[in-house]
Amino acid sequence: MTCIVGLITKDAAYIGGDTRLTQDSGIINGVFEKVFFKNNLLFGFCGNYRLGQILRYRFSSPDSSKQNFEEYLNTKFIDALMKCLEKAGHACLGEGDIPRIEGDGSFFIASNREIFTIDPDFCVTKVDEIEALGSGAAYAIGSLETTKDWDVVHPTSRIQIALEVACKYAAACAPPFVIMDTNGVRI
Repeated sequence: MTCIVGLITKDAAYIGGDTRLTQDSGIINGVFEKVFFKNNLLFGFCGNYRLGQILRYRFSSPDSSKQNFEEYLNTKFIDALMKCLEKAGHACLGEGDIPRIEGDGSFFIASNREIFTIDPDFCVTKVDEIEALGSGAAYAIGSLETTKDWDVVHPTSRIQIALEVACKYAAACAPPFVIMDTNGVRI
């Protein structure tokens, strides 16, 4: 799987992730970036890598200018995402014929100082301050929690430390890391 980390500060939201890709018990050689900035939105995904490719290269976010971000995600964004994934053959019907993201992929989406998780069942959940996704998530959250009072440490350093911890204990995670903020700055 992977490790994707989300962190919100008073100035911005940040998402960081590893670049390892695994299949079954094997490692696929290469650097596979799972964090990117597109159409003024910051994304970080885990699970099936195809989900991220669709988000990055096929999906066009609808206009959000007339809604608050949470309302936008729960309406226009999810509706457009479901259509895009269905067209790309990456959506399926789960238990009770409820639509799901194929391969149980999930992702963060961020704008300004907000991060939301989009789950495999298209549920939108607001992140409070810290969150992580993927097989290294528990390690990363533990690390972020222990560094929360480190005022002198830049948020990207906290994310770097969290990803390093996750990679030390979760075999499906590995550097290099990609860390970006909601201004589109790659750190």
